[in-house]
Formats: sequence, C-alpha cells, structure tokens
Amino acid sequence: MRLRAARRGFTLLEILVAVVIFAGAVAVLSRLVTLGLDNADYAKLQGEGLLLVENRFAEIDAAMDENNGNSGGDNFPGWTTEVSEETVSDFLYRISVTAKHTSGATVAMTRFYFDQSEAEQAASQQNSTSSSSSSSGASSTSGASSGGGS
Repeated sequence: MRLRAARRGFTLLEILVAVVIFAGAVAVLSRLVTLGLDNADYAKLQGEGLLLVENRFAEIDAAMDENNGNSGGDNFPGWTTEVSEETVSDFLYRISVTAKHTSGATVAMTRFYFDQSEAEQAASQQNSTSSSSSSSGASSTSGASSGGGS
C-alpha cells in the first residue's frame, strides 16, 4: 500500500476566497477614506464660513460696515456675505449674517443688539417730559386744593 504524500500549498478555492475578502476590505477602506476626506473639506468650509461671519459681526460692532457684506474679501475666496437687520422692539435689533460659498456651503448666525445710547436718550427725554408735566400737574393740584378749601 502506498502512502499519499502530504500536499503542500493552497487550493484554487482558498486563493479565490482570500482574494474576494481582500478586495472587499480594500473597497470598504477606500470608501471610508473618501468619506473622511469629504468631511474634512466640509469642516474646513464650515470653519472658514464661521470665521467670516464672526469677522462681519466684529466689523458691525466696530461700526466699520463699509462693504455692505457683498464680498468675503481676499482672505476668503469664493465666499460672499449677506447682512440683514430687523427691528425687534424699540431699542432691540436682530442682525443676521449669512455666508455662502460657491460650493454650496452656507453658514448663518443671528445676534441681538441693544442700542444703549438710544435707550438712554429716550429715558432722559421721558424723564424731562415727566418732570415738567409733574411740576405743572403739582401746581394745578395745589391751586385746585387751595381754591376748593376757601
């Protein structure tokens, strides 16, 4: 009786299974790398947009609103900004800044501003008006009480 010699090496089926597993792993990893790069680009655009919006609010705070928000400037190529202002109440304003990139990324932020100087002017006008009306009201009241007592 002859003994069969032990076979060494891989069969064709084992090699095909290994190649299919390797190809699947490469496909999944390449997709993950692509998604990571896309998310990194999106995060970079969001960061640039946020920085641009914050710069526009700093210009508004410093009363340097010269370019009316139509361009992003040389530091932010591809970006444009839009500034809208809305009066909420007597001395309260809502200012919204929207930054748009040519790729379609958009960053928007809204802040509320209280106009302290206008509020103080209105308060001083109201105090001067109320003090003059209360002094004229006091004299008429004292005249009525003296006239009614005699």
